Amino acid sequence: NRANIRGTFIFGSEDTIVHSFSGSNLPTGYQIGLADATAWFNPTDTVSLWANYDYLFAQGTGYYAHGIAVAGRVAVLPDLGVAVRGEYIREQSSASHGVLFLQDGFDNNGHSSDIWSVTGTVDYALTEHLKLRSELRWDRANGNGTSTGNGGDGNNQFPENNPDDFSSIDQLVWLIAAEYVF
Repeated sequence: NRANIRGTFIFGSEDTIVHSFSGSNLPTGYQIGLADATAWFNPTDTVSLWANYDYLFAQGTGYYAHGIAVAGRVAVLPDLGVAVRGEYIREQSSASHGVLFLQDGFDNNGHSSDIWSVTGTVDYALTEHLKLRSELRWDRANGNGTSTGNGGDGNNQFPENNPDDFSSIDQLVWLIAAEYVF
């Protein structure tokens, strides 16, 4: 299959969890909705491209988040692939909901936060079922999460060496994974 488009819409029938994923102390307690659209295209047997858009919202709160991602992978050799992915998220918090993913402002008033991400991946198939993968990702956040010198509220998005010190607007993450497919 050379091209495909998929769409999904999910809406929770029950109230959400008590606290948001980011650790904000505001209760969520609202139904969450998610709209997702993904398209992919394989112009050749060795090149694969895809794009994704997500819209997440909490009913009746003013909270929402948009996310978009584009990626491509090239099979350099039959067992070796190189990929690159770019992502952008804009999260709008609300006073009654807080945030789900990024850190909220000190005053818990609604504000916007943006995050950009670039990821490079190298994968290698050791056997027919075992693949090794290494990813290096760089994230950058701004909006009201930037330092006060940049016009923000001083509440940055990423921890610096401990979970209580969110003093960085950048983050670099490297991982190595082994994937076995039965």
